[in-house]
Amino acid sequence: MRIFPGCRPSRLFGLVALAVLLPVLGCGKSTATVTGSVSYKGTKLKGGQVIFQTADGKGATGNISEDGTYTAEKVPTGVVKVAVKTAYLKPPGGGGPGGGGGGPPKNEPPPGVKMPEGYKPSNPADNSKLYTAIPEKYEDPEKSGLTMEVKGGTQTKDWTLD
Repeated sequence: MRIFPGCRPSRLFGLVALAVLLPVLGCGKSTATVTGSVSYKGTKLKGGQVIFQTADGKGATGNISEDGTYTAEKVPTGVVKVAVKTAYLKPPGGGGPGGGGGGPPKNEPPPGVKMPEGYKPSNPADNSKLYTAIPEKYEDPEKSGLTMEVKGGTQTKDWTLD
């Protein structure tokens, strides 16, 4: 007996199996490209990273260029928490609202954030001219208070930190 007239059971089984397996294999997951700029107290940042993180810890990172713009690719769609990281650019012994200085800057990502393939920690001497001190809360996606809903395709989001 056929459940659906004109449809062989083997075809029906194949369609059901495909519908069940696609989400499990990750084919249903969507990503986006997010571009924009980052400024602190009205001044564009010259370096750093914008980090996008989902509730389950997946994410993407975009490097901030000297003109204050960034591009993050393969950002998971949905609601994400966002962090802006500049502390790793801090010159040794440098101060500011982001920390007290006295030692080399930290080059590790915030807890739970995986850096993109090919990421290399930066050289503090080369990057100190790109450093802008920002409040420490912005360095952690859990504390920054920055969120956005990412939709598929390409979208623009400027971040103004205060």
